[in-house]
Amino acid sequence: MGLHDLVNHTVTTHDFRAQAATGGTAQQTPTASGTFITPQSLVAFPFAAGLVAACWKGLQTLFPTWGSSPWTALVIAFGIGFLVSLVSVSDDRLALSWRQKLIAFGIGFLNCFYLFMTALGIVAK
Repeated sequence: MGLHDLVNHTVTTHDFRAQAATGGTAQQTPTASGTFITPQSLVAFPFAAGLVAACWKGLQTLFPTWGSSPWTALVIAFGIGFLVSLVSVSDDRLALSWRQKLIAFGIGFLNCFYLFMTALGIVAK
């Protein structure tokens, strides 16, 4: 299991155009799909949100003056979100175009805000 396997999953695509052209069966091609930078990930990443909240709570304990600021949680959320997005889009199995990578990072940017808002709710007093 490699680093990319933690954030990407393998999917099989079917080429139905080739099937129609040849009259045979659809070609099945295994490829990878990013899991953190998809629209589905906007609703399903409790691990990353918990990680942001835990890091923020730890910094609040260790450094009460600046660790308690919500800006600290925002920086943590963007750090974790950017790292996961970068690992996800750098997978060679994805073969994304620049446009697709730009869209992926846009969705990843939204995920960072969602991580931040979730961490605020988890650590709320």
